[in-house]
Amino acid sequence: MLKKVGVTIHSEQYSVSDELYNAFCQGMDSDDFSEEDEESLFAALETVRQGQSNNGFPAEPAEEDENDTMEIFTEGRLKIRDGEVTLTYTETEESGFDHLETVLRFSESSPEVVSMIRFGEVNASFLFESHKRTKCVYNMPFGALELTIRTVRVDNRLVSDGILVLDYYIEIRGANAEHKCVTITLRME
Repeated sequence: MLKKVGVTIHSEQYSVSDELYNAFCQGMDSDDFSEEDEESLFAALETVRQGQSNNGFPAEPAEEDENDTMEIFTEGRLKIRDGEVTLTYTETEESGFDHLETVLRFSESSPEVVSMIRFGEVNASFLFESHKRTKCVYNMPFGALELTIRTVRVDNRLVSDGILVLDYYIEIRGANAEHKCVTITLRME
């Protein structure tokens, strides 16, 4: 089954200090982390957002330009075949990835594991699985950038309700952590 769909992508991004992120990641297995670790990261991030001190770390609310909320609308194609689900859409200029094709894939039997592949001027492949840490390479015109994705939560109701939430941290070469929460909502056309 192939359907044309409207795609809304709501993205929130927050900078997290290296010291705070590293302090809460110490002692976590490099590939897995527990719900308690996840709760600590969320509590620490919320503390920073509110400007309260936390475990000796000075916490300042992020500057306005360090937080980024964006919502874009585009068209896509949803394909469900033999238990495999694929959503393909083209990014828009507002996302900063103009004309970049994004493909999300998952199995209906394992909706909590989602892959994202981006093609175009930038090429990348990501794997999102709750409580897992994965490495990826972002190939850009000026060179490659190694990233680590620490997925906090995957809420995949894309087939049943038309909603997918990817909540994760991005580490750039072990530093410069950013917290991102992306919600993708489909409108059947």
